[in-house]
Amino acid sequence: MKRSGGLVTFSILLFLAIYQEQSRGEFIADTGEVFDTVARNIDPGGLYFLICNTQTILANLEEKLSGARDSAIAVQGLSIEEKEKLRTQFAFGMRILLGSGLQNIKAFGASSKQDADGFFVNKIFVFGPSDMLWSALTNPEHDLYLNQLAPAETATFALFDLDIATLWRRLSRDLEGEQNQEITRWVRQIPKQVEGITGLSLEDLLGSVGTQFGYLLTLDPEKKVTIPVATETYQLPEPAAAFICQVRDTKIFDRVDSLLSLTTGVESVDTPDFKMRVMRGSNPVDYVSPSVAQAGSWLMISTNDKLILSVLATMHGKAPGLKSVPEFQNLTRSMPLKGNGVAYVSKRFQKTLADIESKSLENTSSHNPSLDLLSAKMVSLYSDVSSYQVIKYRNDGVFAIGRTSKSVMELLGDVVTLSSYYLSVAAIEALKQRRGPESHQ
Repeated sequence: MKRSGGLVTFSILLFLAIYQEQSRGEFIADTGEVFDTVARNIDPGGLYFLICNTQTILANLEEKLSGARDSAIAVQGLSIEEKEKLRTQFAFGMRILLGSGLQNIKAFGASSKQDADGFFVNKIFVFGPSDMLWSALTNPEHDLYLNQLAPAETATFALFDLDIATLWRRLSRDLEGEQNQEITRWVRQIPKQVEGITGLSLEDLLGSVGTQFGYLLTLDPEKKVTIPVATETYQLPEPAAAFICQVRDTKIFDRVDSLLSLTTGVESVDTPDFKMRVMRGSNPVDYVSPSVAQAGSWLMISTNDKLILSVLATMHGKAPGLKSVPEFQNLTRSMPLKGNGVAYVSKRFQKTLADIESKSLENTSSHNPSLDLLSAKMVSLYSDVSSYQVIKYRNDGVFAIGRTSKSVMELLGDVVTLSSYYLSVAAIEALKQRRGPESHQ
């Protein structure tokens, strides 16, 4: 217990400090500005309509955090050095939380309503302009580019706005203003560490990287690969994944290229608007050939070059892409065409993930039949669910709208049913234990 007053204590008490008055938070039903603003952004008359006032919960946040800090430092058995470290941890956490403007959030609302096509439209709105966090998020709405880039085999993707340069400038300025020597030293070490790892100065890196980041994963149903799952194997559609980032110039690609030039077996593709480097022959599976490419303002780091070339073909209209797939068309119908973030999950991805987990459960018993059965049932809950989400960062808060093939309330109902199912099976197992070994036969 000697060192339990460190990071674990800090995290627990920080959580309690924020939520110690949550029991006083009320669902509000007045007609004031807060209620009206949130209500305008969600849908009444559906499966649920919720507005919660967070002002009571988040009021006097600095005072609550200070109280949590004092309580942590007062824990018996801590040395002077440990107490000082704890003060630094709290100072760091408090500066980030208070600078983020979390306490300015006034309310949030959520709703779900079934539409004429049988899909469920889910909306969430967080009301209250923040500070440091909002400054890194509030870019103008734009086209959802990944919808136009994703190949037809795409199983899941996401792309979100984040102005890392603005976030770092604000964060480093606020932390240095804390006048804590350890925090100031940490902030000033970051640029040196970044340059040591990447070979680029932090200023060059932040100046080169754009404001959109995401991933893309494909599952090719025309090809099957075998992977180990527990003690057996499982065949799944050939996977490929890529990290996608918007960039302002070629500095990051050029730096990676210079590092790869020191190795052998690297293939190069160079055209006026497309560059790619592919590493072949160094991986135990033939569908993996780590690749990096830049096409226009998009930097891609992928598990193979096939995925990059598929994205490129879709980008230039030489392949139909995900937008031609009926499942994606149905999910995106009537959804916003512009935003600051987008995410998609297909039924194929969910089913593949569920099959892998089921296979793993079959071969790794927990020696608790009740838990094994419950786990198997839980895996089946999401195996046939697809979803599409769009997020908008606005001056008055964050708005998210999603369209899913299964109701959130239905999923919650299934969870409640699973609880009853688990209790029933557990009761049977307990009865077997009391009857003796012969009852298991």
